[in-house]
Amino acid sequence: MDTVECLESLYRINYPSYDVILIDNGSTDSSVEKIKDYCAGKINVDSKFFRYKHDNKPIEVIELMKEEAEKGKEVLFSMNERLILIKNFKNYGFAGGNNVGIRFALKALHPDHILLLNNDTVVDKNFLTELVNAIESDKSIGIVGPKIYYYDFKGRSDVISFTGEDIIPEKGFGQEIWRRNRSRTMG
Repeated sequence: MDTVECLESLYRINYPSYDVILIDNGSTDSSVEKIKDYCAGKINVDSKFFRYKHDNKPIEVIELMKEEAEKGKEVLFSMNERLILIKNFKNYGFAGGNNVGIRFALKALHPDHILLLNNDTVVDKNFLTELVNAIESDKSIGIVGPKIYYYDFKGRSDVISFTGEDIIPEKGFGQEIWRRNRSRTMG
């Protein structure tokens, strides 16, 4: 299950304080039960990127319904040892689900930064430290993103999928950095 591998990678990072908010967008399968079993230490995670660790379990699961989350219910548990699970009754889509989590974080957790992450992602243990260092290095930076590798590209995991974009506000879109750099070297 992609989500469990993603969660395990998040609970292995070396950044000192962070929260993980997982949005269940109205799932109808047994994924929520599997996530709870993972947090209880009942599911070992197979990954080509790391060896499973038992010593970071159990992970406290705090379940909120969308309505509770929207009110910004305070969550009083130790950081990095909890999973805040917000359950939507229906699928609000990618943006709608993210918005529920963002509103909750802003009201209840008062974070300095918010990171959006797809559930099929596996992160490096240093990724959050690097992103925070980058965004805090210059007050004019408002958004950062990591270099993204393919999970499996013809058996390889070292092939870059995405290196980011420069936002071009006057045009209303971004330009992928690697495409721009490639066109400079080719033309």
